[in-house]
Amino acid sequence: MQQRDFTRLFRTEHGRIVGAMLSYTQDLDLIEDALQDACLQAIEQWPSKGKPDNLGAWLFTVTKRRMIDRLRRHDYQKTHPESQAFIDRIQANDELALDDNVINDEQLKLIFTCCHPALPRESRIALTLKTLCGLSTREIGRAFLTSETTMLQRITRAKQKIKRAAIPYQIPQGEQLSERLPSVLEVIYLIYNESHTAMEGQTLSRAELAAEAIRLINVVQHTMATPEVCGLKALIMFHEARRPARQNDAQHYIPLPLQDRSLWHNDAIAQADTLLKASLKQGAVGPYQLQAAISGLHSQAPSWQQTDWPQIYALYNLLVTVKASPVVELNQCVALAYCGKAEQAFSKLTGLSESLLNYQPFFAAKAEIACKINQYDVARDAFKQAIMLTHNQVEKAYLTGKLNKLLNQ
Repeated sequence: MQQRDFTRLFRTEHGRIVGAMLSYTQDLDLIEDALQDACLQAIEQWPSKGKPDNLGAWLFTVTKRRMIDRLRRHDYQKTHPESQAFIDRIQANDELALDDNVINDEQLKLIFTCCHPALPRESRIALTLKTLCGLSTREIGRAFLTSETTMLQRITRAKQKIKRAAIPYQIPQGEQLSERLPSVLEVIYLIYNESHTAMEGQTLSRAELAAEAIRLINVVQHTMATPEVCGLKALIMFHEARRPARQNDAQHYIPLPLQDRSLWHNDAIAQADTLLKASLKQGAVGPYQLQAAISGLHSQAPSWQQTDWPQIYALYNLLVTVKASPVVELNQCVALAYCGKAEQAFSKLTGLSESLLNYQPFFAAKAEIACKINQYDVARDAFKQAIMLTHNQVEKAYLTGKLNKLLNQ
């Protein structure tokens, strides 16, 4: 098994196994350490002994055994007198397999536990991404536009808070469910964003993370079909419908203007549009519904040239009032440029430089808009900065091609 294949397996099974193990103990560090032990055993054994038929089930079984080993250690038992009860519980259910229906509920409990209001907002999201999906602190740092060290500190403090406050491992009810839902939706959206343009590795996207985000939003929608839950689901559906056209057989990145729209899944686009329109009739409009409306305009445009940029710009104006952020303002500038106001867009873009200093899409957008106003030196420098900040090799190759074309003009 190649390292990339093993990494994919680990991330696919990580949240499922952690969710299942939390039925025995809520010690997240202990669970993750046991799972890491199981992964190391797999790396050592599988090349010589061969892979088991069910890789996920094997990891689950070995994680339980490695957890028992850790629970039996004298230093752990000294500080955790309840460890024998955990061992008895695991051994009593030793034959229990990973059941998808049970795991769905367990993962929903896990995501709400990680998103508890007793935790700082950014720590909730970071912990869920780390615990539920097995993302690295580096990947999570990219989503937050912050350093890996800072993100690791947030995750560590969040785990400590869960222990100290004895935060219950359960799905909230009533008003608490409404209060904690926005953080859960933000987590799911960040998971999907990471799948849409994976930071690490050679491929442009990570389909298994997208599948995880879709599964989670479906679970949440089944529990609470609010307008924003439906809006986020529609947003993800619009993006997923266009996924087949984003990359060709040679793994070359194909930007939206050049995509073959005949490859888009029109049935999925129609379903997303129906879901979005139904959510818009339910009352106040939230940020996910607005983003879905923007994505819907892109998805339903017959061609890039026929995209309704004035309407998209108007929606970004609304989005800024609902949920202002430098990234939203960046997208607003891009829409303004395509409305034929590139000079004005570039001026606004310049004001975002400090906020988006380490954000690769900022420099890619700056380069594109600079080309529109014939500032080619600025565009070259911006492309170079975007390439430097890009860790995905497919994106890097695309941006390098754009830079080379500009250098050869």
